[in-house]
Amino acid sequence: MQLPPDPVDDAAIWVTVHWWTSPRPLLPYLKRKFKLSDAEAMDAFRAASDVIIQGARR
Repeated sequence: MQLPPDPVDDAAIWVTVHWWTSPRPLLPYLKRKFKLSDAEAMDAFRAASDVIIQGARR
């Protein structure tokens, strides 16, 4: 059985890939693009920033 895609995960991946070129302000854009709540958009942002910070430490 395959789970349906999680919009928060999709948003986090999108932010990680498009961090420097994404429209600003980022949180309202994520809410519109992925139809997220405030909390979901923030969760996606945090997940993406964790990945980006880990990459910068290498």
